[in-house]
Amino acid sequence: HDALPICKENSYKTLRLNLWTGSSIVWIGADKWAACGEDFNEEEFHGESVWVGIDPSYRGDLYSYVLLAKKDNKIYVMPRFFIPRKNAEIKSKRDHVQYFSWEKDPRCNLYLTEGDVIDPSFVRSKLEEDARNFKFQEIGFDPNTGFEESRQILVEKHGWLFTEVPQRAKYLGGAANYFERLVLGSETEGVTTLVHPNNPILDWCLSNCVTKETPDGIFVHKSQETQRCDGIIATLIGLSRL
Repeated sequence: HDALPICKENSYKTLRLNLWTGSSIVWIGADKWAACGEDFNEEEFHGESVWVGIDPSYRGDLYSYVLLAKKDNKIYVMPRFFIPRKNAEIKSKRDHVQYFSWEKDPRCNLYLTEGDVIDPSFVRSKLEEDARNFKFQEIGFDPNTGFEESRQILVEKHGWLFTEVPQRAKYLGGAANYFERLVLGSETEGVTTLVHPNNPILDWCLSNCVTKETPDGIFVHKSQETQRCDGIIATLIGLSRL
């Protein structure tokens, strides 16, 4: 038989032979991802409809939400990131993550909040600020990360539509497949493609993503415990609603 690509080989072993390989697959190559990058201006989309994906966290993890706008067969990704300043200090020293350099880079949309816990009211204020510039259609969120209080507050204040999207292949496998097609289709004329803003944190999140094939579809997760992939997970949650 002809040799299968590693990802297809593992998929075949897992789904056809019921043999769990135990190995993770680097998801998207850096060259393919770079081909989707474009330094667009978010103000071009002010007044347009957007779909929102939220991957919340209140302590150690990077907190992220993204806005997704669709225009001319392209889906534009606009991410925002949050981390407590004290945690950023620890991770910068221990894991050599460039949070303080990224904070100074306007492309990153990174907010370092005071203390060692994310203030949910600050994140809500940024969502409300974005809602003044964009038309929120639907907001997907991971329900297992303490977001329920913020959801209730925002529904009462604004009546926004929220949908629970757990981080399991059953709920995100289709969005992961769609993301893959959007990225790999960047060189194919006439198909819908994804455009990201060359955000260094989003790039880093993708580089930390690995996948496993499951009976429910692709499961995307971080490659190591010290790495973060929250910006990509938020993107998948948003795509699942779009």
